[in-house]
Amino acid sequence: MVLGPQRRNRRWDPREKARITAETFEPGANISAIARHHGVSVGLLHYWRRTVRDSAPVQSISLVPLEVEAAGTDTAVPDARMEIEIGGARVLVRGVRA
Repeated sequence: MVLGPQRRNRRWDPREKARITAETFEPGANISAIARHHGVSVGLLHYWRRTVRDSAPVQSISLVPLEVEAAGTDTAVPDARMEIEIGGARVLVRGVRA
């Protein structure tokens, strides 16, 4: 009988686990290929996906109008740009003054 190296349960760093799980939610992602690439079992990766999906709060999306006014000037304002970062997500808002 030939015995190979024994596999132990691996502890995944929460950031690495989140990054790997996020890859599986990308459009066209192949979960089996992602699991192989990172050395994760397909079943464990499906468990992580299910955990994320079930724990995500159901939210409705609402839009808020944004108006920017120049303070006390009547001069033309070049194209405006605002960057908003929330929880690691970045939104870039561009506009021109009418």
